[in-house]
Amino acid sequence: MTPRVAIVSSGLGHVHRGIETWAATVAEVLHKSGGNVILFGSGPRPDARSPYVRVPCLRRDGWIRRFVSWDKAYLYEQISFARNLRRHLRSDRFDIVHAADPNVAQQLISHCAKQNLALVYQDALAIGPVWCSKFKHVQALAPYYKDSAKTDTSSWRVIPHFIDTKIFTPAPQNRAPLQIIAVGDFSPVAKKRLDWVVSEYSAANSELQLLLVGSATQLDLDRIRIEAERMPGRVQIRTNVPHKEMPDLYRSADIFVHAATNEPFGIVLIEAMASGLPIIAHSYPVTEWIVGEGGEIIDMTKAGDLAAAIDKLAANEDLRRERANKALARVRTTFDRNLILPLYHEWHQDLARRRDRT
Repeated sequence: MTPRVAIVSSGLGHVHRGIETWAATVAEVLHKSGGNVILFGSGPRPDARSPYVRVPCLRRDGWIRRFVSWDKAYLYEQISFARNLRRHLRSDRFDIVHAADPNVAQQLISHCAKQNLALVYQDALAIGPVWCSKFKHVQALAPYYKDSAKTDTSSWRVIPHFIDTKIFTPAPQNRAPLQIIAVGDFSPVAKKRLDWVVSEYSAANSELQLLLVGSATQLDLDRIRIEAERMPGRVQIRTNVPHKEMPDLYRSADIFVHAATNEPFGIVLIEAMASGLPIIAHSYPVTEWIVGEGGEIIDMTKAGDLAAAIDKLAANEDLRRERANKALARVRTTFDRNLILPLYHEWHQDLARRRDRT
């Protein structure tokens, strides 16, 4: 029996974050490998080759944003999305619902119990064990989350994000001048700290170029450009880039910088590593587990540390190549799609066979 799986995300089609990338990517690869998967989102069809259903809701980027904060807008989006999603889950006879938006998952607990659907919550935002205890089945993105939960984790599975190492590949050779790339949401709410990257980059002695890539409102852009304009010609900003264009952007760079201090996982990390880039990232258990020996782990809260790490890698081509090779090897042996995909299939099969799934 092939389990019928709904992968759901309220931001799909209009938001570009890790949750949406996860949902679209997992749905596509499961579908291509013979899975019976339907992807549900609230925006136009995302760039994913799998069956897709659009569910109306109060989108966080719509008219509601004029009256409430981003957090409230996101909450209302999730609640309205989950309510409208229920009729699809009721009529289409699913076995499993896989969700990463926390309030979407919470809104579906009662419904899934009544319909005997296995609800899997993927803790993409690393909200923690108290929140995760609401759910029987939890997907942890790294061993750290399961090991440190201090609660019953017998129904948890550690399944990290994966990467297609045939799409994200290293460049044949680096081009001069050297370029740093940083990828993430420009909004302060997202806590990717791209403004910190710009500030530290300006303090570095090396004459590298900086490429910033991510989602941004006009206010976010205005704020970051004030800093960038102090270094005319050295900082390039790309916003709302389709995911299919990201491999080429990574290949145009030589060093990847990630300044988030408690990144739940960071798909961009493994994308950059698969693209043959040495990493500079913050000392956080999950980030350290992902990067391994593929980069420089530093204190991103300490002024000057990132600037020094940039100068260190920029000045030493052999060190850059060594870190890049180890980053590439780490991804290929731990996060390659062909290694992670069977974990999803096995878990979904196990959940579908159970009479009491909730």
